[in-house]
Amino acid sequence: MADSRWDELERAIRAKDSDAAERLWLELLERDSGNVDGFLKAADGIAEKAGGRRQAGVLLWMVAGALKDKNRDRDLVRLYVRLAKIAPDDGTLRTALADATRKAYATRADVEALLDKSGVVGGTASELAKQAEALERYLRLEPGAYVFHKTGWGIGQIAEYLPDRGRCVIDFVSKRGHQMDLLAAADLLERLPDEDLRVMAAYRKDELKKLAVAQPLEVLRRAIHRLGGDAPLRHVKDVLVPDALEKTAWAGWWKEAKKQATLDPSWTIGPGTDPRLVHTEGGTADFVSLLMRQMSFAKDAPARRATLRDFAKIAGTDAGARNLLAQQAKKHLEETPLADVAGRVAWTLLVAELDGSDPVAALGPTLMAAPDPRPLLRGLADDGPRATAAKALWRTRPNDGPALLLDLSLSDDPVLADVYAEESLAAKDHGSLEKLLGPVFADPPARPRLYDWATRSLLRGRWPNRPADPYKVTEQALRVLDRVAYEGKRVGDAKRLAAADALSALLTDKNCRLMVEAMAATDVEGARHLLRLLERNQGLKPRPKEKLEDCVLRAHPTALAAAKAEPQGEAPPSEIYMTAAGLERLRKENDKILHEDMPANAAEIQRAREFGDLSENAEYHAAREKQSMLAARSTMLKTMIALARPIRAEIVRTDSVSVGSKVRLRDAAGVEVEYTLLGPPDVDVARHVINYQTPLGQSLMGKKKGDTVTLELMGDTHAYTVLEIANGVV
Repeated sequence: MADSRWDELERAIRAKDSDAAERLWLELLERDSGNVDGFLKAADGIAEKAGGRRQAGVLLWMVAGALKDKNRDRDLVRLYVRLAKIAPDDGTLRTALADATRKAYATRADVEALLDKSGVVGGTASELAKQAEALERYLRLEPGAYVFHKTGWGIGQIAEYLPDRGRCVIDFVSKRGHQMDLLAAADLLERLPDEDLRVMAAYRKDELKKLAVAQPLEVLRRAIHRLGGDAPLRHVKDVLVPDALEKTAWAGWWKEAKKQATLDPSWTIGPGTDPRLVHTEGGTADFVSLLMRQMSFAKDAPARRATLRDFAKIAGTDAGARNLLAQQAKKHLEETPLADVAGRVAWTLLVAELDGSDPVAALGPTLMAAPDPRPLLRGLADDGPRATAAKALWRTRPNDGPALLLDLSLSDDPVLADVYAEESLAAKDHGSLEKLLGPVFADPPARPRLYDWATRSLLRGRWPNRPADPYKVTEQALRVLDRVAYEGKRVGDAKRLAAADALSALLTDKNCRLMVEAMAATDVEGARHLLRLLERNQGLKPRPKEKLEDCVLRAHPTALAAAKAEPQGEAPPSEIYMTAAGLERLRKENDKILHEDMPANAAEIQRAREFGDLSENAEYHAAREKQSMLAARSTMLKTMIALARPIRAEIVRTDSVSVGSKVRLRDAAGVEVEYTLLGPPDVDVARHVINYQTPLGQSLMGKKKGDTVTLELMGDTHAYTVLEIANGVV
């Protein structure tokens, strides 16, 4: 925690109590002499009072002595510059400033030129304050330093600094190689630290986004200090969105940052939807009182555990604070009834987390005493505690623990399955591992979450004796995704729909790497087969499906023609029915590719050529790859446009199903669903508009009211009765 003496010093200065201020200054000089910013801020406050300049000068000379003993030469230069502004010079200060500058910046070849140009060496004796300030500005402008141009150029980095020529060269983000006069640069350029949010946004945006997620309070601190330490929330949002956070992530991020800031005594957050935020460096409060106050607000055990974890983030590595938190957790553990096993597990894990003990060993006695530990593990909602309890189950109950954990894992729980697999691999027990993986790969739709987890591990080469054939994995993943999504939508199963989203992400991860590898391992017939699976897949949204199709067509451009050559049931192979609006969408997309995307891509290729050696030019290869993707997409669109036949309301039949029909169906379980059969560009899953070329669409063609339709999907037979046929084109 920060030293409260600094707050006392500030209060003494505000009260104009010179004696108390001097006493506290001397105490802090003994205890915290390295806090140069604190002393400089206090000196400014003292110097503002009547007759305070002399006192501030004397006190700063004391700090200078401490810094000199510690070889803090750069801080010493800062302090001497401040002394030049508030204290008279008898010649000693000028000499001390020059000597400290030479020592602090010994690696800079231009240091003598800067001392001379600023006037610190050889300048007018009465102008030391201005000369010292000029020197400080010059020293900030060194090669590699990040700067901000105050009048419009924005963020940049100093590429060259040439004091002998009176020039410097800055690579601004908006203009590289910009030359500036040295005096103008010293006035117009603000030196930015490497961790400044503007610097990170311009040069290390990925790092900034990760930092925002991992350390929200630190990013909030940097944002508020960029705004002067005091600003409304909307201004903070303007600083962080979209460079550090996407607009859609702001609300969740602010909720977490606000929670942490509320628990930190250096922050003050006002009321309302646009609260005023104030951060005071060194702000202090009684840690115990603050903790007990927040604990009194917690309504139940989970809330109390969350409060202790929040305070643990504030405590960091402070042993005393963490011990206090651990004692609180132990107290609540002792108060938890023995019958509340899940509660005791949660408190036990928190105690181990706070005092640094082994959480697996801590849970051992609880799991050993449980007649059947499976309900206990099922009752743990959070993944972390459940995984720790699973490890304890395996290690403390060697006779029945592995079998119990296998049973829990096969209930489609990837967290427990991962522990089971990890322990099996560590023991080199491949037989136990196969007991888990065998059922998963034999019947993936039964355990879609486990299938997603097991497949990702398979692709990483985690499973011994199970090679990953990218084509087979892709084919199976598409089939499983189609069935899981269908079943999830049919019965409204949120877990199966979430599993479908995970499988979709598996197929599109890392720029569809799995599909790319599958295409490299197959021929045009294999590509055609996957195109068919993609076209009929109910679990893929339009954009992911398009990306996967592009991967297929880049590797096998003729696969589309081969796929279109197959019979399509009621629709002739030379025609594709679609609405006029759907056809217009295809034309607009193709026009955009031809007249906007391709010319822009050609410019990208030309710019990339100028970067040099094409064999090592990543920008060039990326631009050429994009060119291939655009060409393949345009070819596919042209083919569809050429084969397009408009669906008009007058050609749609209502006595039997045809293209354009709206059909109401009922399955064997009595569940009713309505589909409209239109062309490929008209598909809208949310409105139940499906492609008439799909297996379901083709099986409905020609059917009349009262007819039964039987459809084979993923090896299962589904029966539907046609209840009503209407015109779906209006």
